Amino acid sequence: MKRSFLHESLLYLAALLLLLSLLVRIFFPPYVNLGKTEPMVEFAGDDLSRLLNTAPEESMDYLKQQIVQVKGTVDSVGRDAFYLDLDGKRVTCKPRMTIYDQRPQLVIAQQVVVKGVCTRVTAQGLLMKKCLVMARLEKPAVPETSTGD
Repeated sequence: MKRSFLHESLLYLAALLLLLSLLVRIFFPPYVNLGKTEPMVEFAGDDLSRLLNTAPEESMDYLKQQIVQVKGTVDSVGRDAFYLDLDGKRVTCKPRMTIYDQRPQLVIAQQVVVKGVCTRVTAQGLLMKKCLVMARLEKPAVPETSTGD
């Protein structure tokens, strides 16, 4: 049975639209507002150490690509990332950088709450991307200088 030109063109068009929609979905995943999304896991204090010491392989499967919230102390600030200390475990946070976001202004030894997507788990800690600073809990103490009276 021979198909008409119109019928064949419609089939090609439908296949092309299906392929195009799949490509758009792959290269432009749906937007997730991390600020309003509840985290799957929250870490504070030695919770992360306990999890990584008891079951490092299972924690990798459990945390990968999940939204995680971490409460820790700013250890250092780099150009593309900042680092938190959670009782000996290091959390590397790469901030979310869109045209609407500003680079977080953090001070070393400041307590912060950070939410982001966990991309890697190692024995030393976590690597998180798309991080947002949700709260600054306390400012570090600034040493007083003597006036020299």
